[in-house]
Amino acid sequence: WNALSFTSSGNYPDDYNVHVSTTTQDVAGCLSGELILAVDDEQWRESAGGEGIASREVDLSAYSGQTIYIGFHLVTTDPPGGSSLGIDNIKIFN
Repeated sequence: WNALSFTSSGNYPDDYNVHVSTTTQDVAGCLSGELILAVDDEQWRESAGGEGIASREVDLSAYSGQTIYIGFHLVTTDPPGGSSLGIDNIKIFN
């Protein structure tokens, strides 16, 4: 997936977690599922691929053959508080 904090000043980066649930696709199910990645300080960065977009990936092979639900959870604290995290181009490959 690609991620980007839209705070162009860089003063308010976003933190988020990625969870996997094998039970339900609701918020509670994902938050109680396994934390597979914690991203601190996602920022607008020219050095992260041109437009400040960071490309991220995780290995999901441990869940092979299972139905899973993936949740992205914005956990930025306030203050200073970034609040404009964009996540796009989510792809799952076999």
